[in-house]
Amino acid sequence: MEANKTDSERCLSIAKEAAAEGNYEKAIRFCEKSIKLYPSEIAKRLMSEYTEKLTSQNTSGSNSKENLKSEGSSANYNSKKQETKEKEYSSDQIDAVKKIKSCRDFYEILGVPKTSSDADLKKAYRKLALQFHPDKNKAPGATEAFKAIGKAFAVLSDAQKRRQYDELGPESFDDTVQSSSSTRHRHQTRTGHYNTYYWNDDDFSADELFNIFFGTGATARRHHPHRTHTYNQNNFNLNSTNNYAVFFQLMPILIIVALSLLSNLMIGEPVYNLQRTSKFAHRRQTNEHKVPYYVKSDFRIDNGHELNRLEKQIEEELHTELRQNCYREKTYKETAMWRARNYGDERLLRKASEYETPSCDRIKNIFGAA
Repeated sequence: MEANKTDSERCLSIAKEAAAEGNYEKAIRFCEKSIKLYPSEIAKRLMSEYTEKLTSQNTSGSNSKENLKSEGSSANYNSKKQETKEKEYSSDQIDAVKKIKSCRDFYEILGVPKTSSDADLKKAYRKLALQFHPDKNKAPGATEAFKAIGKAFAVLSDAQKRRQYDELGPESFDDTVQSSSSTRHRHQTRTGHYNTYYWNDDDFSADELFNIFFGTGATARRHHPHRTHTYNQNNFNLNSTNNYAVFFQLMPILIIVALSLLSNLMIGEPVYNLQRTSKFAHRRQTNEHKVPYYVKSDFRIDNGHELNRLEKQIEEELHTELRQNCYREKTYKETAMWRARNYGDERLLRKASEYETPSCDRIKNIFGAA
């Protein structure tokens, strides 16, 4: 939010300069941008003040003829304002959004073949993420397309999920990931160690991609049981005519919560925890990559094969979490740099370039590669 606040103040300064020159249309436009980035009372007050001055500027008298001229001027202003809004996106952007939304295959969404390497996937994602970033692409449906791109990359960049996706195909994978996500949530909740990616719900983390994930401009918050997502999208109001629609939208989440609770009742207590607790107080480490984990005082596995399998599971769990966190950290940094270049702000660019990626560093230190 601090980055948004800084950008908001920058837009407000431009608005004040434009107003001082008598260009109230430009002043109003930048007030609107300031409010979208970081709502403030001063921005709203200045926007109202500049709107009144613009109307007054276009009014030459109080008789009926002059009033008609004033109305015409106001209508012309509104028309220009609407035209400006309509020109915020191009026909090419609309076509690109439609193309992404029509895709059902993750490889097709990213525009890469099934034989693509991780480097190819990252390159394709970076290009598409910037192209469909909600702050840059205002075309209808761009936010949904952006989510789809992020979801496709998150699945295909994970070796285990990609293998499962290739085996099952798009439709079967979507059905399977519902139950597997609830199982993962159950296991991670019991161990006190969790992962913030839940692809079974509707919202794509562009909070994760652009707050968490991307630090987007205008924000609209939607609340969920596990986390808060931030997106640049149109607000919507619930009323009595769409209660049923809301119920059906929430039904999958309710089912997942119910399954998670049921799973908790059916599974025994885990044998390890990646975090030290009062129960899991005895520290051990895996043999291959020296990943620390904690067990109870009565922990005992005599079978060497079983111990190796357990430690392999521990390393895979940590690697998956760090990889996803690394991906978010890198994307956040790259997007912050892109926004700084877009605004021509050298100070913000230097600050963004200094952002650290601790999860990426941990992967290199533990596993040897990000």
